[in-house]
Amino acid sequence: MILIKILILFSFFLSSGSDSLDLINKPKIQEAYIYSSIDDPISLEYIKSQITSISKISNEPIEEYTIIENTYNDNNKKLGEHHIVFEVTEDELVSQLIVYVQVVDITPPNIVMENTITLKINSNNNNILDKISINDNVDILSSSNLKIVNSTIDFETPGTYTIILEISDNSGNKSQKQATIIIENELLTPIEKQDNNITEKVKNYLNTVGYPLFFSILSILSGSIFLSVKLFKK
Repeated sequence: MILIKILILFSFFLSSGSDSLDLINKPKIQEAYIYSSIDDPISLEYIKSQITSISKISNEPIEEYTIIENTYNDNNKKLGEHHIVFEVTEDELVSQLIVYVQVVDITPPNIVMENTITLKINSNNNNILDKISINDNVDILSSSNLKIVNSTIDFETPGTYTIILEISDNSGNKSQKQATIIIENELLTPIEKQDNNITEKVKNYLNTVGYPLFFSILSILSGSIFLSVKLFKK
């Protein structure tokens, strides 16, 4: 009889809750379950290094074993369950170990936005979402997937407010982002600014030429207009 023992020495990928997964005295077809992160997959070499085959006859390790099936190696970047079948043969005795590898996503998505966003009065939440993008290692997410956890914003009143946003991916990983929202009054339009500039130019001109000269010209023009009107009436 051949015994197969697989040691899972890393804490995150434990499937039994202990420091080792002991498969001694199990049937000829034995099973083990481990987890692998999609961002940092466990290599096949590492899995092989954790497997020890022990001969029941000599009680010595058996160095040679074969992999007769492997759906994990080409799919270690795909979420889901994959497996590797190891086989050990001694004389006419054959024992197999099936290692099930569950590829999981443990990386939360990232909310990309400025720490401070300035908006005009009477804006709304959509104006905030337009300034946000979402990055995720697996899923395609957008600002429409965001959840507003908390908000003190009054869009009708100028002031400084805070908002807390949350995003979740399809694997349940979550992240939050807090931002400062500044609500401002509407600024003057370019036409209003231009009118103000013209007024300033007139004032500067009058200060330079002098108000008496300006009113003298205005009086002459008024007399000419009166004379023209009187002649026209005749």
